[in-house]
Amino acid sequence: DRVTTYSRNTTTGALTFVQSVRDNTAAGGNSLGTPSSTVTSPDNAFVYATSSAENAVTRFTRDTVITFGRLLSPTPLVDNGGSVNGLSGPAWAAISPDGKHLYTAAPGDNAVGVFSRNSGTGALTFVEMQQNGVGGVTGVAGARGVAITPDGAYVLAAGATSNALALFGRDPSNGKLSFVEAATTNLGGARSVATSPAPTASDKVCAYVAASTAGRVEGFCLGATDFGDAPNNGTSLRYATTLAQGGARHVVGDGGNGGTLFLGRIADRENNR
Repeated sequence: DRVTTYSRNTTTGALTFVQSVRDNTAAGGNSLGTPSSTVTSPDNAFVYATSSAENAVTRFTRDTVITFGRLLSPTPLVDNGGSVNGLSGPAWAAISPDGKHLYTAAPGDNAVGVFSRNSGTGALTFVEMQQNGVGGVTGVAGARGVAITPDGAYVLAAGATSNALALFGRDPSNGKLSFVEAATTNLGGARSVATSPAPTASDKVCAYVAASTAGRVEGFCLGATDFGDAPNNGTSLRYATTLAQGGARHVVGDGGNGGTLFLGRIADRENNR
């Protein structure tokens, strides 16, 4: 029940121990039981640690003056099922690129929690919770992973119980989310999701989902026309893709499809496992 800090040599990559803060101590606070994830604010001034046992996220100030990287002043925010929600057994947290909002994957709530963030103090304020089965939201039962696209326009969540990846549009002014769609093909036990930036302006942002029950890593690209999660078999180029606009999906193919681009609300997977 602790969070440990290491310094890193930027040349060799070597790690050196700096500090370890424990639950129920002055240094660690009282809400670090079974820590599940940490995330650093874009300005490097604050670190946030989620605790699945305490239904909480603890904010730390990050020392950049005396002992660089040391964590100070733990301040927890605890789920109370009312004014603070989206923190029941949190498994992961992510901060938007603009630093304005923090998002949690909360399997106990079957939801994604949304919190605004004060850029000066680092303080979090509950905004909303996008919960499975509420308001048309699907794909986030047992939510265990959450990620944000590099442009901050979309939030993705991996639902281990839903066996799905859910896609939300993000309002940058208040952080609120709007459900777009959920994909379920080859996503059994979806536990984590990571996004990668587009290498060039003409390329697409992609997301990668670790699906533990399916025993695979599945790839999705926003607006992509050519993406695969495994080598092609040379005959049927069918790709799992996500097209954000209008909640549509599309696939490209050759052979019988003649390279035609198809649009629709289905998830087309590669058939070359």
